[in-house]
Amino acid sequence: MTPASTRQQLLVLTYERDDEPNTTGGLRMSVTSGDFSAAADAYVSEDQLLKFAAKLKAFPLEQAGAALDAGNITLTVTPIDPRGHLLVVAYLNSTWEPSSLTQEATLRFRTDYVPIDRFARATFAMVQAGSGAAKLE
Repeated sequence: MTPASTRQQLLVLTYERDDEPNTTGGLRMSVTSGDFSAAADAYVSEDQLLKFAAKLKAFPLEQAGAALDAGNITLTVTPIDPRGHLLVVAYLNSTWEPSSLTQEATLRFRTDYVPIDRFARATFAMVQAGSGAAKLE
């Protein structure tokens, strides 16, 4: 059995603009944390993504953290201690299925400011390009 501290933690946001005048598009969030993984899709505005990325760039993050709420996808990053550790919580659900078959998952993992800064920069670049991916490893 692999110790929990060496298990993979990966979150990927993939965006594709599909409405140029309104700058909105499809967002897919895929998350792996330890032995668990989930993915879901949502429709978002680029403004939502840019505001989220801007909040992630704050140092230190406010106690309330940074949040992206896009319906089927919710991603929050909050401080968990004074040493710079951050908690990432990804909530994903699929409402495309009949209500009795809706799937949902909440995955959590710990990170710090350096990976969050890289993720925020990648999110800005993804939005500016109109498509792409931002990874949090």
